[in-house]
Amino acid sequence: MSVEKTFYSFFNCSSKEILAMSSLRNEFLGDDVTSLIIVVNYAIVCGVVSLFGILSNIVNVVIFAKLGLKESVNVGLLGLAVSDIFSLAFLLADSVCFNPVFQDRNVPVLMREIEFVVGGWPHTCFTRVTSWITALVTVERCLCIARPLKVKIILSTFRTKCAIAFIFLFVGASASPEFYVNQLTWKYNQEINKSVLGIRYIDDRGAFEGVTTVLNNIVLQYATFIVVVIATVILVVKLHEKSKWRSFSGIKNDKSLGVSKKDQKVARMISLVSTVFIGSYLPSSILFMAMHFEPKFHPSGYYNLFHVVWSCAYVIEGLNSASNIFIYIKMSSKFRSKFFHIFLGTSF
Repeated sequence: MSVEKTFYSFFNCSSKEILAMSSLRNEFLGDDVTSLIIVVNYAIVCGVVSLFGILSNIVNVVIFAKLGLKESVNVGLLGLAVSDIFSLAFLLADSVCFNPVFQDRNVPVLMREIEFVVGGWPHTCFTRVTSWITALVTVERCLCIARPLKVKIILSTFRTKCAIAFIFLFVGASASPEFYVNQLTWKYNQEINKSVLGIRYIDDRGAFEGVTTVLNNIVLQYATFIVVVIATVILVVKLHEKSKWRSFSGIKNDKSLGVSKKDQKVARMISLVSTVFIGSYLPSSILFMAMHFEPKFHPSGYYNLFHVVWSCAYVIEGLNSASNIFIYIKMSSKFRSKFFHIFLGTSF
């Protein structure tokens, strides 16, 4: 059975069927250990991280809006915060779906089945948006250091706004077929003798997912990842060169090259954001590639291993989206000053 046809087969099955399938296969992890890890990672850790991340990114949105959107970097970081809010909101929904409290048979909802539509896939979509905006911001700072006299012509504030709007629309359009393939609907459940909210799958589901899986999980995932890695490496190298040049010449500002000390501080902050992003999204990138080349690495194959490692990847992605505020406070004096002024009523 192909990866495309089996990637979401887990959502076709009831919890009883899943456990039955799991017991018939050679698993690397036992069912009890798997259940414990999934509950801890999804229901507890992802829930806490998501709640904190949503609040911290709302703070980011408020502060960047107060700082003004005349600079393209502020536009990009505000767009990044908005994307992270949505990503974390759907990760929180994912956490609720995996919470044992909501698995009661009296609840007329198949939580594990609808998880893909209300949590998993929307979360993945907004992580793609986060990836592309991170790539955009990193490239902008890379150009600011490498081509300081041309960066405002190439990536003006208006063009940055248009690029971010395009990213949201493009990722949404590329991911939308999954919501046609996997539709929320009420259906009769014989086990509990009542109608429950679950998922209905179209007949030609495999044809759609054969395209969308490769496009979203391979092409878009690796395209953004490669762009961020290359831009970050160039940015770090250029910053190192500028630092050596200043040390050698004894000049604090590279005004002769059009690069201010402020621009270099912002570039260092963005390089750290990008580096954290690379470390956080490397696990999911590896897992998507593993799914593509290893047919058994999916829910109807190594079910336990699949969900344990993906729960860990989700935790790491959530931490990435929730941690940016600490980088901004540490490395941006304007952000730090505005944060203390708005939320603590003091200057820093």
